[in-house]
Amino acid sequence: MVKPRRQHRDGSPTPKGTRGVEPVPDDFNMILLCVREAMLSRPDLKAAVFIGGMEGVEIEYEMFKRFHPEAKVLPVAAPGGAAQQLAIKLEGYSEADLEDADFAHLFHNELNLGVLGH
Repeated sequence: MVKPRRQHRDGSPTPKGTRGVEPVPDDFNMILLCVREAMLSRPDLKAAVFIGGMEGVEIEYEMFKRFHPEAKVLPVAAPGGAAQQLAIKLEGYSEADLEDADFAHLFHNELNLGVLGH
């Protein structure tokens, strides 16, 4: 097993929570993979919210579940896009849920978020 580096080749430290993967210059897919991994591998994440999107939503969902298998996933289906397809795939969502555009209510109920100031 290869241990991740604590710093980049130029001596600069890798951001806390990242795996130390260093992208190859001008390799967009590798850079995007590194950004996604850094974003989704953070140990402090408790949930992921997916809204709209294209093919990247499915990739980020799979990565998030790999890093946080017990965490809450909330695909917001009303705007459509890949998040709606993810909601359909995950099942458990009624037709009304797929069309619900009351995001504050959705976040409050699904993520147990209180309203600011209350």
